[in-house]
Amino acid sequence: MWRRGAHADAAQHLPNSGPGASSSSTSSSLAAAARRRRRPGLSCRPSHLFFALLVALFTASLLVVWQLLPIGDGDGGAAEGGGDAPPRPEGVVRFSASRVALRAFDGASRLDAARSEPRRWAGLAPVRVALAVGNMNIDAQSLMLATVAKSLVGLGYEVEVLTFTDGKARDIWENICLVNVVNVGSLKSVDWLRYDAVLLSSLEGKRVVSILMQEPFRLLPVVWLIHEDTLGQHLRSYAGLHESIPNVIEDWRAHFNACVYVVFPDSYLPFLYSPLDSGNFLVISGSPVDIWPTKRFGSSHSDETIRKQHGIGENDVVILVVGSYLFFDDLPWDYVTVMRASAPHILDIAKTRNLKVQFIFFCGNGSDAYNSAFQELASHMGLPDGSIKQFSMTHDIRKLLMFVDVVLYGSLGQEPGFPPLLLRSMSSEIPIVVPNLTVITKYITDGVHGFLFDSADPSTVSSAFIQILGEKKLLDTAYSVALGGKLLSKNMLAHDCITAHVKLLESVIHFPSHATLPSSVSKVQERTWLWDPFEMKAALENSLLEDESYASTKTVDMLSELPQSNQSTYSDTNDTSSYDYPSLSDWNDLSEIEIFEDIERREMEEARGRRPRSDDVDAVTRLSVLDNLYYRNLLCEFGAMLAIANRVDTVHKLPWIGFQSWRAAVRKVSLSENAEETLEETMTGENNEDAVYYWSPMDMDKTSDFWSMCDSLNAGNCRSLFEDAFRTMYGLPENVAALPPMPNDGDHWSTLHSWVMPTPSFLKFIMFSRIFVDSLHSLNANGTESAICLLGASEPEKRHCYCRILEILINVWAYHSGRKMVYLNPVTGDTREQHPLDERNEMWIKFFSFTLLKSMDEDLAEEADDGMHPGNDQWLWPLTGQVFWPGIADREREEKYIKKLDKKLKNKVKLLERQKSGYKQKPLGQ
Repeated sequence: MWRRGAHADAAQHLPNSGPGASSSSTSSSLAAAARRRRRPGLSCRPSHLFFALLVALFTASLLVVWQLLPIGDGDGGAAEGGGDAPPRPEGVVRFSASRVALRAFDGASRLDAARSEPRRWAGLAPVRVALAVGNMNIDAQSLMLATVAKSLVGLGYEVEVLTFTDGKARDIWENICLVNVVNVGSLKSVDWLRYDAVLLSSLEGKRVVSILMQEPFRLLPVVWLIHEDTLGQHLRSYAGLHESIPNVIEDWRAHFNACVYVVFPDSYLPFLYSPLDSGNFLVISGSPVDIWPTKRFGSSHSDETIRKQHGIGENDVVILVVGSYLFFDDLPWDYVTVMRASAPHILDIAKTRNLKVQFIFFCGNGSDAYNSAFQELASHMGLPDGSIKQFSMTHDIRKLLMFVDVVLYGSLGQEPGFPPLLLRSMSSEIPIVVPNLTVITKYITDGVHGFLFDSADPSTVSSAFIQILGEKKLLDTAYSVALGGKLLSKNMLAHDCITAHVKLLESVIHFPSHATLPSSVSKVQERTWLWDPFEMKAALENSLLEDESYASTKTVDMLSELPQSNQSTYSDTNDTSSYDYPSLSDWNDLSEIEIFEDIERREMEEARGRRPRSDDVDAVTRLSVLDNLYYRNLLCEFGAMLAIANRVDTVHKLPWIGFQSWRAAVRKVSLSENAEETLEETMTGENNEDAVYYWSPMDMDKTSDFWSMCDSLNAGNCRSLFEDAFRTMYGLPENVAALPPMPNDGDHWSTLHSWVMPTPSFLKFIMFSRIFVDSLHSLNANGTESAICLLGASEPEKRHCYCRILEILINVWAYHSGRKMVYLNPVTGDTREQHPLDERNEMWIKFFSFTLLKSMDEDLAEEADDGMHPGNDQWLWPLTGQVFWPGIADREREEKYIKKLDKKLKNKVKLLERQKSGYKQKPLGQ
């Protein structure tokens, strides 16, 4: 094929994308034409008047275009300011909140950052990713997600699929990862904190986001993959009614905003969902969603029937002109450039070969204003009347691909990713004619997978059609190239799409201390989609032509029973011509329904999951330090125990006290009825043993001991910081060991703050813990900066700096203070003593004696009472509970005595004044 200039040369002359660039290009060409028409020596010619008239017409057309452009804020100005755009990684596109303009995804890999820091401790578990899917149907979305999940598992991640509905693809999923079928009610019992990231698929994921928007899950990174257009069509159709339905719009926007990223498979969907964009929209192209629907649709429709429906003759050649999804709202000025340069040559070639050519332009949003503007634009393309048709981008592209013969890509600006419309065209076995843009030439070989033309010289399009058009039909070369394109398209973008999703997860996951770091994205092995098991399953289950309207029905259900006739997911079609859109009253009814459902849900949660209000304990009221978010994050659940211990007699007067973390229930280690009966018998019987009963054991293997497990949970610094805090707490010299020994005898240790003990023992434990955590806190020179926390490797761990070490502190205190430790089986209720007292050879009981701790507590209270402690503004101990020492009681008695004397003196003075004035009270009854 003849082509002017190499690809590299062409790239230097590419016009800037966007309507402004297209306008400037057109105006410069007009100016050049005017200069060519000038003749020296003539100051004014009729041609000058013609040129002025042409400029006026062009200006008027620009005004039409300006009215069609979306109005945005400052984002667009930055893009047009002339600065260089940041580099865009292949396959990932980001949208701005206001103008839906493309911008680069610049998320840095947190995995690389975690690997750059040496980890001296062993990982306990792989990084866990929860993948919540709406169903397990045999469809393109399941195909993509299953392939991505397989890649993640291969890299060392642990993937668990949570599906709302079972399906025919379940056995495929189970060969890859763990699968759990959940319902709406059971979502609240999922231990979301055990995952390091949540990947949502479909609009049904809103139910999960509603849970993850609340504490303590707000720091959990959530990525939401949206493949449906149903909600987007409603939002766009009712763009002018947002003020009338604010609750619905704001609710969805809040859920989208709660996610780190909302990911779409192409650039079309973000335009539909733009009312919900808060700056976290991304596009990861290359999904098989562009191939699977074409395969299914082509197997169930006849191209001859569709051609007859559109009045296309047997010898007619239909050229479909497609371009960027930016032409959804913008006029396609690039089409004019390409058509004016190539259409005359194409028509001449067709005429000499007895062919009739029809052009179909795929662009626009379907509005009347856009259609009128396009008709005006089309009149300047140089095409004969009756040979032009235009379909909006809301039309079903599959129907067009059924009867067109050639696809011409008319966008000349650089694209951030391979155009999805081209991918669909290739998968439909249609020859494509494309510009030699970098993102296209990366995959397409000229004459093998498609026909290239020089983007700097659109007239070279004619060279491609010479190789395509034959006598009353297409040449064999065209069919051969179309077949090559179809074979290439099947897996052409698979690797890029998979790696883009993996990179995205690497950028959002906070890799915790206890995790075994996975391999980097460069180790991804998958180069193809998992076609074989899915196509085999589709053939065996006879589901290749299966109606996938289920996903759409579920999506519309999420819109609270709006009219749902003839609606379908974007994975199959984006045709909205037959949508039965709801009325304004439907939206108002929807708003009321959601409000009542929210009230009902809250009431049921209070009835099921909370104690009666009269028995509730407000931790912030009992311990004001918990009103400070920094300290509340620092202490986690231990802060509630400090609040209970603070003047415990006012809320708890029983001889035994116990706690059970909410995480024990979701981890299946909460107490059963049998275990509760065992505890009740123990507490009500005549058992005066000073024992600690616990039922949530620490997960340990044979190669780990207590302190190595603690290191793995605390960025490898547990034993060193524990030793420093212990030494500071007791004032021990440097040459004295300060790490209490903990045996590795195969018995269980307690975690999750799930235990029962006598109330006096609980108060002694809290006394020790307050002093210890204050000593630990004092090691941090700047206690208000979580970033310098040495007990965490990730941002969430640093924010909850002391939580993990406080969770296991009870083991050190119970072991070395000589308490009996008993493991209670949470299912059967059986009990077994752990670390028997007669086998403890290295107890540091002198450091944990109540007498010593009591004297230390009183010394600290005296310092706090006198204000003598250095660094008083960052001293944690007085904030964690009651401050009391004997001097306070003496001072209170003295103050009470002084007040009594003062009162007696005042009464005596008052009596003397009355006597001096001669006033004498008469006896009663006189």
